[in-house]
Amino acid sequence: HASRAAELGQRAGADTWVGPTPQRCGDDLLQIRRLLREAHDDLAGAARALDHEADRIEVMPAVLGAR
Repeated sequence: HASRAAELGQRAGADTWVGPTPQRCGDDLLQIRRLLREAHDDLAGAARALDHEADRIEVMPAVLGAR
C-alpha cells in the first residue's frame, strides 16, 4: 500500500538542502522506509497465518462432530 511517507526521500534531496545533512536525512528515510516495508510484510504474513488457523479451527467442530 503506497503512502505519502514513501515520497519523503524524493522531497529531501540535495536540491532542497546543501551539505551532508540532506544525504544523512535521505539515508535515514530510506532505512525507515525499508523497515516499514519489512514490518508490513511481517504483519501481512502473520495475518495470513492467523486466517489459515481460523479456517482450520472452523472446520474442526464439523470434523469432530462426524465421529
